Amino acid sequence: MGRREGKGGKSAYGRGSKLSIRSSMVGLIFLLVLSFFIMESMLSANGRRAVYARAVFQSVMTGVSRITAAAHFPSDVLAGLLISFSYYILCEFLYRRISGSAQLKS
Repeated sequence: MGRREGKGGKSAYGRGSKLSIRSSMVGLIFLLVLSFFIMESMLSANGRRAVYARAVFQSVMTGVSRITAAAHFPSDVLAGLLISFSYYILCEFLYRRISGSAQLKS
């Protein structure tokens, strides 16, 4: 399966590099981290779910828009979302562990 050629022999899907979805990955990580801190201050479980669902929905729709604009392959977008989500889970785990140990020392 070859890439479509654009002007100057460059790929029509991004810059031709592997996994060229840095902006989508950073956007997903930003939205998830932002929603995490918003959720920490919320008391309602339904409100927490709504904030998290909004962040995930917006991230997925950003990925879909990149596919429909022929900027990325679907596999690239899926890989970027999985990498970003994995990174977020790691960051949340470390944050909870560090903040939990800091509270115990106080």
